[in-house]
Amino acid sequence: MFDSLMIAADLFRYAEEDLLGVRLLLTPLEDLAWPLAAGLLLPSLWLLLTPQEER
Repeated sequence: MFDSLMIAADLFRYAEEDLLGVRLLLTPLEDLAWPLAAGLLLPSLWLLLTPQEER
């Protein structure tokens, strides 16, 4: 929602030719992919790099 407010206030713009066209309120779907990717990839990376105990 914060992104939509910033877009509505015209603080920044996206090049329309670079967007898929899917939006949530005013926020392009691509803008929401970064937090989702970080939420999935960072815990996976943490597990991958954590030494495993010997059994």
